[in-house]
Amino acid sequence: MKKLFISDFDGTMLTDDKTIAGQDLQTLDDLGRKKVVRVIATGRSEYSFNKTLEKMKMAHGEDCLPVDYVIFCTGAGIMEFPSGRVIYQREIPRSGVKTITAYFDHQRFDYMVHRAIPHTRHF
Repeated sequence: MKKLFISDFDGTMLTDDKTIAGQDLQTLDDLGRKKVVRVIATGRSEYSFNKTLEKMKMAHGEDCLPVDYVIFCTGAGIMEFPSGRVIYQREIPRSGVKTITAYFDHQRFDYMVHRAIPHTRHF
């Protein structure tokens, strides 16, 4: 039986000062050696996630974040990491978006609507 470790990103793995603790990175390395599948889950788009890692100089190479997958856009997509290959994606049909946004407008919610993967950096 495979084991799986999933962690939230913002405010959990990524601290308020936009760093990842060395102890957390070591734990992810240790889990990898134990053949545990390591996953980061985030509401960010893949673009925003990668930009954050680039700012931390961890996007690729030696300092790469030691995880196997990233669940992004609040679950709308899953990518292999660090390759970035999207292995799962879903979107809400246009009619559903219209229904949801009408409800949100009626409730006066503050919200954003993103384009479908891979164009989620556009609103």
